Formats: sequence, structure tokens, C-alpha cells
Amino acid sequence: MYTIVEACKKLGWTLSDLSVAVQGFGKVGGAAAQMMSQQGCKIVGASDVNGAIANPRGLNVPELIDYQQKNGTIKDFPAV
Repeated sequence: MYTIVEACKKLGWTLSDLSVAVQGFGKVGGAAAQMMSQQGCKIVGASDVNGAIANPRGLNVPELIDYQQKNGTIKDFPAV
């Protein structure tokens, strides 16, 4: 996430312009998604070993993290 923030500064982009997909939504990927979402990025996709989800309007990251912690996967998370 820090690399993305610095790249955006250099390119003159704002984080709210970014749509992001996170591959590996576990402890690290979930934390990265949470931090990027808090910085204004739209998280539009995520995957883990069991499957992937997407929503072009954006995912509710706190709900997705809660779902993953309760179910051990993001598979079958209602993305819409």
C-alpha cells in the first residue's frame, strides 16, 4: 500500500481514482485492503485460495473482513 501511495504522488493521481483488486485476502491482503479503503481506494475485487468475488461499485471491506474471519474464506461473500 505504501508503494501505491508513493506511486500515486509521483504520477499526480489521487487514491480515490483507483479501483483495486486484492489477491490473497488473508491477514496481509485483508489489512492492505482495509488500509487502501481507508485512504480512499475503491476495492472492487478480492480472492483467496477458495475463490474470488468482485463488484465494480466496490466491496464493503469491513464486512468482507468480518465474513472472512467468521468463515475462514471470502468464498460466497454477498458482493452486491
